[in-house]
Amino acid sequence: MIKQKGPPIFSDEERKILLLGCRWVDEVIMMPYGNKLETMERHNCDYIIHGKEPTILLDGRDSYAETKKANKYISTERTYGVSTTSILDRIIQLINIYKIGNYTNTNNSNLNKNNQISFSLQRNSRSVNALRIAEFCNKKRPTKNDTILYVPGKWDLFHCGHVLFLQIARKIADYIIVGVYSDQTIQQMKGKGFPLMNVYERSLSVLACRYVDDVIIDAPYIITNDFLKDLRINKVAYGLRKVDKKTFHSCPYTIPKQLGILTKLNSPLPHFCVNTIILRIVKNWEIYSKRQEQKNNNLRNK
Repeated sequence: MIKQKGPPIFSDEERKILLLGCRWVDEVIMMPYGNKLETMERHNCDYIIHGKEPTILLDGRDSYAETKKANKYISTERTYGVSTTSILDRIIQLINIYKIGNYTNTNNSNLNKNNQISFSLQRNSRSVNALRIAEFCNKKRPTKNDTILYVPGKWDLFHCGHVLFLQIARKIADYIIVGVYSDQTIQQMKGKGFPLMNVYERSLSVLACRYVDDVIIDAPYIITNDFLKDLRINKVAYGLRKVDKKTFHSCPYTIPKQLGILTKLNSPLPHFCVNTIILRIVKNWEIYSKRQEQKNNNLRNK
């Protein structure tokens, strides 16, 4: 990866955790960027699947040439409505507006006259319909004897820390419902430019996790008695990160705490967050910027 595309944002182990947390993945193997046919045969894989866009090695060769020649390559469409390229664009723009690190670009086209970042048009340019959400949903339904756990949060840039946290949550519950806060709620909590993924992108990311059974899109920040009763929730969990009590002048967990159903979970990666990812990008700013500029030029020239 480093040789062919530059340093990845996540390490090998972090990417492995993410993939193993995906509900459609059975096994994860680490393989070279090129010469994939040999690796496939060693692990008894019938086909290799990739998006339609070409992936070219440094020497100009198609990285999938061998598998295509062996008729073991399948091309597929990317998930409609979700774009890694646009998300990385948002991160770079966020770095610019908040002047994180030593690398800033004062000519950013996404800055308005008040020097505030504007993502609204870009973020809403791709919609996620009910059919797409249904494809990601778990068909399981809770029974009357199940422990139904509710876990609300931002879930921005769904990462390995989220996966490990939900994996621990699964150990104390039969059925997990995840609350995904609205874009407006998160912007009030964190400021302009947040969240980096809109509520539908974040909901799809959470739904793809094997430890999640259901999602509340645009979840209320304050958990009420009626909310708990409607969903038959009998346990609520939160992590080690500090609870925001200032923005909405109230603790969201007051009712669950009074009912004795609030549980604090210790994540193996309590300090891994959106800022961790942003700072890694800052560290390799010039490499990512050049790579992103080339990608955008390729998209414009199509």
